[in-house]
Formats: sequence, C-alpha cells, structure tokens
Amino acid sequence: MHVLPGDVDLKNAALCEPIAVCVKGLRRLLEKPDVGHDKSCAVVGAGPLGHVCALILDYMGFKVTVFDRVRKRLDCFSGTAVCVSDDFSLLRSFGLVVEATGNQDALDQTLEKTGAGTRILLLGLPYSTREYSFENIVAYDKMIIGSVGSSARDFEEAIALIDRLDLSRLTSCVMPLDRYAAAWAAFESKDELKVILSFDAVEGR
Repeated sequence: MHVLPGDVDLKNAALCEPIAVCVKGLRRLLEKPDVGHDKSCAVVGAGPLGHVCALILDYMGFKVTVFDRVRKRLDCFSGTAVCVSDDFSLLRSFGLVVEATGNQDALDQTLEKTGAGTRILLLGLPYSTREYSFENIVAYDKMIIGSVGSSARDFEEAIALIDRLDLSRLTSCVMPLDRYAAAWAAFESKDELKVILSFDAVEGR
C-alpha cells in the first residue's frame, strides 16, 4: 500500500501500475549502458505501455522516437518532443530500444532491424511461440533484457513521476462502469489509447 500526495489527480493515479512497470524496465535497460550510446532511444509500440515509456524517457532527457503501424496511436504524440515513425528500418540507428507490444511480428522486426551492439528491452506480453535463430543476436553483439511487473520501489518512483508526465492522452476517455462493454470495444478498436471506468452512477461525473 502506498500513500498518494493529496493533490494528485485520481485519474492519473490510476496509471501508477503501468508507470511502475515502465520504471522497472527502463532501469534495467539503462543500467551500465555501453560507452558511446547517445541520449536517444527507440520505443516499438505506441500503445499504453509504449506511450508511458516514451513519456518517461522524454522526461529523462532522451531523444525518443516511437515506431508503430497505427497512425492514430502515433498521432497521440502530436505537439510533444517525441518523434514518430512507421519505418522500422530506422531502428538500425538506435543503440537502445524498448519493445512494448508483445506482438511477435513487431518483435521479429525489432530483432532483425536493430544494429550491432543494441540493448533491447522486452516489455510486452505475451509473445507467441516461434522458432528463431539467435545467430543474429550473438553475431551482432546484441543484448536482450526482459522485464515484467514491478516492486514497491518502482511504485514509489511512479507516484513521484505522476505529476511530471503529460498523461492527458491516457486519461481523456472516462466511461461509467455500466458501459464496460463499449469501453472495451473502444480500446480494442484502438480508437482510445486507454479507457478509465468510473464507479460514479452518472456518466460524466
């Protein structure tokens, strides 16, 4: 159990868990980075986890580029310092990459298109079963880092970050609990990046 500051917007506070997941993963990615890596990072996937990762990296001073095939999700970064692209061949120019989709095809693109010496954080779940030759990993000196879940320490860092990140794209859609089916449909269709269910009886409260 963690105590929230009294002035924290509860809609933002609802995102503590995914922020904590990203905090833990990024700590593992960034610890003891190879000498020569500049302050740039690629994020594969503009869904909720990828969006949060990009916001945190941007806050940390990284030059961030997010890759996705869904233009609506890339458009969520409009007006921010985060760059976007649907050209996965550009991954070759990044030494630090976060794969945040859990999609096997996106993972294949990430492993194939990244360059020599890349550190790759796998943050998405679940990846499907598929045969893969690890020659590409060994021959090009790549490092694969897995991360799942979070700890009490990560939640504390997440709470400290809440008011420092622009979470508006993740909190703009609020629906009453009795419209959970419509909320799920909106999320599945990618019309909304995130949907918050309200326990208030009256829609809009």
